[in-house]
Amino acid sequence: VRQEATAVKPWSFTHASIFPSPWRGGVRFYLRFVSMMKKAAIVYGTIAIILIALLGALASQVKFIKTRQSLSQTVKTPILHEFPGRVVYTTDTIVDRAPFEKDCRARGGVFNPCGRLCPPAAEVCAEVCAYTCELSGAKTISLPDQCDQEPQFEKYTVLEIYQGKTAAVDFSSYPEAEQFRTVIRTGVSKGPNFAGHYAVIEWGCGTSCQNHAIVDVESGKVIEFGLQSFYGVAHKLNSSLLIVNPAVNLPEDSEQAITTDFYVWQDNNLNFSCRLPGTAPRMLL
Repeated sequence: VRQEATAVKPWSFTHASIFPSPWRGGVRFYLRFVSMMKKAAIVYGTIAIILIALLGALASQVKFIKTRQSLSQTVKTPILHEFPGRVVYTTDTIVDRAPFEKDCRARGGVFNPCGRLCPPAAEVCAEVCAYTCELSGAKTISLPDQCDQEPQFEKYTVLEIYQGKTAAVDFSSYPEAEQFRTVIRTGVSKGPNFAGHYAVIEWGCGTSCQNHAIVDVESGKVIEFGLQSFYGVAHKLNSSLLIVNPAVNLPEDSEQAITTDFYVWQDNNLNFSCRLPGTAPRMLL
C-alpha cells in the first residue's frame, strides 16, 4: 500500500478554507478589506509624515524671517559723522544705499549719494563722494509756519541804496567765515546786491548744497554766515526779502519734500517769515 504524504498547513485565521462553505465568501472579503486598510494606513501615514515635515520647515522659515526682521529693526544705521545740517553715513558708495535713504527719510532730510564729507564750514575738504543726509531746508510744514500768501519782493522795498566804496571785510563777528575769505572778499568787491547795502555771497558745499554769507559792504562786517540751501537763494538789491530754495529753481520730478523758506532782513538781522512746501531734487549718481 502506497501512502501519499499530505502536507497539512498550519491553522491560520488568514485561511478562509477552515471556515464552513457558507462563511468563506464573507471571510475573504473581510481579509481583503483588512489588507487594503493596512496599505492605506501605510500610505496615509507616509503622507502625514511628509506634511508634518513640510509644516515644520515652514514654521522654521517663518521664525527665521521674523528674527531677521527684528534684528534689522534693532540694528542702527552706521554714521560716520554728524554735523549741524548734515549726517555723513559712509564714503563706501558701493554698498546698498537703501538703509541710508530710509534713515534719512526718517530724519526728514534729503539723501545725497555724492555729498560732502567735511563739516559745512570747512574750506579744505577731500573731494570724495559720501552718502549723506542733508537736513538744512528739509523741514516739515506746520500750520503756524506756513505762508498765507507767498511774499513778494515789492512788499519789502528798500529805498536807500549804498553807492559808496566797499569796506574791507571784517571777520571778527564770524571767525569761522575767514576760511572762505577769498570767495567772500570777491563777492563783497562786486558791491551790494541785497537790502540796499548788503552783499549775499554764495559758494558750493557739495552736490545740491550751497553755503552763504551776508556782509555789510559799507562797514565790512560779516552779518550772517552758514545759511545753507539746496537750490540757491533769491534776493534783490532794493528789497529786504530773501528766499531760500526758490520754487523757480526746483525741478518738477522729485521724490522727497523740501521747503521754500522766506526771510526778511530787519534790524540788522535775517528774520524767518514763513515757508511753503516745495519739492526736493532727484539726486543722481
